[in-house]
Amino acid sequence: MILSLASCPSIAFYPPGATFGPRHLRDYEFVWMVEGNAQYFYRKGNRQQEIGLPQGSLLLCRPPCIDQFIWDKERNTRHGFFHFSIEEGEPALPPPSEWPLIRQVADGDLLDTLFGHLITWSPQGSASLRDVLASTLLTAFLTGETEVHSVSLAHWPDPVQRAITFMAGQIEKDAAARLELKTIASAACVSPEYLCRIFQKTLGNSPLAMFRLMRLERAALLLSRSNYSVARVAELTGFQSPFHFSRVFKGVYGLTPRETQRLAAEGKRLPPSTLQRLHNGMSEPKEKAR
Repeated sequence: MILSLASCPSIAFYPPGATFGPRHLRDYEFVWMVEGNAQYFYRKGNRQQEIGLPQGSLLLCRPPCIDQFIWDKERNTRHGFFHFSIEEGEPALPPPSEWPLIRQVADGDLLDTLFGHLITWSPQGSASLRDVLASTLLTAFLTGETEVHSVSLAHWPDPVQRAITFMAGQIEKDAAARLELKTIASAACVSPEYLCRIFQKTLGNSPLAMFRLMRLERAALLLSRSNYSVARVAELTGFQSPFHFSRVFKGVYGLTPRETQRLAAEGKRLPPSTLQRLHNGMSEPKEKAR
């Protein structure tokens, strides 16, 4: 089987009651419900189906179809996802018509380990090896052979990792909230001066600039994987106005928010996220902290 990822695996976050779709799905997608529940609807020809997605479930979305998600109405939802294409079949696997749509992921099994490992590692690793791991994940999903021990991979200096983890947690709680440099440095257990130096050396940006870029990354996910308006996404991610948000967003991603929504609805590939660019050593616009 020749599998090719369309983009690096990522995590998306939603407040209660968010929705996504309908969209035209043109490639395969795995959706892993890490936190919260959801309802999944898809239509293929005259066939329509609704599937419940409890926390811990892994869904295989299959093209071509029109699908839609309704995320948990009572609490925040967090899910991992990645898109991929299959260029060649494998006779040892069951035919696509017999593939399961959903499996439950157990702590520490192969699905849990590989998906978590792909999200953590794939932005900085080899694209060909990333595709091999994704192929293994798909094979495990299809066959049900998932027992394995957990593996992790660290990257970035510890203060940077602590700061990024802290900022990501703050964004998950409230992406519109502001952070001060001294607060981030305290979470990283270093001085503000040292944190700025090591951030600049490691990521080419200051901590506050990185926090702003991470908020934009959250905005990109909301634009491409929810039905929120541009104005609502700007509000949820802490930008002063939709106009200001659109200008800053285009400066980083090369697309306006509305263009991003259109591409997502058409099932087309979106630009890599901020952290994916940094992991891969790609050039990234230097943001001024505000």
